[in-house]
Amino acid sequence: MRRVCVSLVAIVLLVPSLAQGQTMQQQMNAIEQESRDRMTAIREGYAREERSQALRQSISDAKFRARSENSAGSASAAAPVPVNRYRYLADLAAGGNHRAERGLGIMYAEGDAAWNISRNDVTAAQWFKKAADGGDLSSQAYYGWLLATGHGVSKDAVAANRYFALAANQGDAIAMVNLYHAFNTGSGVPVDEAAAIGWLKRGAAAGDVDAQLTLASRLMKGAGLAANPQDAMLWARKAADTGFGPALGMVGAMYENGIGVVSDKAQAISWYRKAVTAGFTRAQSAIDALTKN
Repeated sequence: MRRVCVSLVAIVLLVPSLAQGQTMQQQMNAIEQESRDRMTAIREGYAREERSQALRQSISDAKFRARSENSAGSASAAAPVPVNRYRYLADLAAGGNHRAERGLGIMYAEGDAAWNISRNDVTAAQWFKKAADGGDLSSQAYYGWLLATGHGVSKDAVAANRYFALAANQGDAIAMVNLYHAFNTGSGVPVDEAAAIGWLKRGAAAGDVDAQLTLASRLMKGAGLAANPQDAMLWARKAADTGFGPALGMVGAMYENGIGVVSDKAQAISWYRKAVTAGFTRAQSAIDALTKN
């Protein structure tokens, strides 16, 4: 559940051919919105899948134990016995098991009809807090998001940043990006560009595609740090290597405009086509413009 959806940064691409007839500001706004929407969808899907994986992990030992206990003293293994995951996790949580506390948080966050657990955001938040306070990395990042968005708890940017910092210092890339946003916008902390850039660099180095694209954009423009088109291309390529459409489009734009590399029409078209294939359909207009006779 670490990769939860949070506020996303603007991805500003200087790509004149992506939207013919629009002003540069309109182009930037349109690309920013599509990039934000696509990243949001990716992260929400990832979060749902990881929550499911975390729950399966939380009860895997329970299934093993149930089979073992059921077959104890028997010459042949008995058929698997359905595990009451709530009871098992509750027993572990009562003993201070933080993974079990996280598992209960997931059950209440999503609901579990098989065991008559109704969705309850408040109860979910309480379990995530217990796990987070016990040092569980995933829960620290997730509880920070709950505080930042007000899901099941009162919205509290200051407290959210505290939990993001706990997770970030354990290596969570999304938490690092959340702290970049906080210092960049003054959410729960005074605006501090140096601190913001520091967290952005850490998030990019930790592999977060949002941070990589944002760092590339800042390096292109010299926003908050010295302009360096070559480094901008390096970070754009790292993001593109994940297959994220807007990142592929950014690399195409940099080849088209000769930013950090020698201008190369063929390479630009190739990268734009990859972007379209990845779902960033806006790049098609760039292909059309470059292939006109």
